[in-house]
Amino acid sequence: MAYRAKGMYGDESVAASYDTARFTTWRGRLVDRLEKRLVVRALELAPPGARVLDVPVGTGRMTRLMTSRGYDVVGADVSLAMLRQALVRGGGAPLLLADAEQLPFPTGAFDALMAVRLMFHVPPSIRVKMLAEFKRVSRDLVVVGYANTWTVGSAIRRLRAGRGPRYIYPASRSEIIGEAERAGLRVVG
Repeated sequence: MAYRAKGMYGDESVAASYDTARFTTWRGRLVDRLEKRLVVRALELAPPGARVLDVPVGTGRMTRLMTSRGYDVVGADVSLAMLRQALVRGGGAPLLLADAEQLPFPTGAFDALMAVRLMFHVPPSIRVKMLAEFKRVSRDLVVVGYANTWTVGSAIRRLRAGRGPRYIYPASRSEIIGEAERAGLRVVG
């Protein structure tokens, strides 16, 4: 299904400036540190050297972190421009052009799946299907990040968007738990 996030990172200039635009301010550096800390903590639940799918891989920020810690990582993204950035920035992980709604991997191909900056871009009507697809390819651990509805940033985005088209889809904890359960997953944190 088409939605804005699927196409918005296809532009080479957007992909090239992705990390700079998001992670160079004090707030961006804080977000980067916190997200990386959460990924490291989540991977404590996976076996050492686990095979991990990073989707969307984006510029490879989390892939580089995970490979540096000994994980066997594969990166997948719907954007060729983002895959090019991940390749240029290194890390050595295999990279594939793939849609998170229909991943080209067999059932149980990975020990874990990381989707750090994805779910808040995905319309609610698609999220359960996507989570079920994540569960299909991961034998054990699925880690996803959502936008919290109870932050000042979320409130400002809602006010700015008004009744126009939405590009960020925050979710409450009860919505996240409900979506996970409908996809056959169990929330542990």
